[in-house]
Amino acid sequence: ARARGSEIDDLARLDPRGASDAFMLLSRLRIDHSARCRRGETFAITAKAMAEAGTIPGWEWKRYNRARDLLLLAGFIECVTVFKSTRGGREAAQYRLATFSRAGEAPVC
Repeated sequence: ARARGSEIDDLARLDPRGASDAFMLLSRLRIDHSARCRRGETFAITAKAMAEAGTIPGWEWKRYNRARDLLLLAGFIECVTVFKSTRGGREAAQYRLATFSRAGEAPVC
């Protein structure tokens, strides 16, 4: 997973208190999903399941949601499909890592 100082700066400008959490989640998503992203696939960010699994140790589901929302606002991840409730059950929202950094300088995914 690659990171740029400008990404930290962008997150901190949007939300100084939540920037470190968002950056940590972004790093985890890149480690876990970069290959999937390169294949054109998407992934779910299911806060309650991630909290139960201890994806980031010590995080509760609300912390995942706040970090995800900041990543969406900053443009580091994109929501591809929204959460759906169907007869067959629930379908999680699907996301992908943004293809380029906010500055458009280099591929992220």
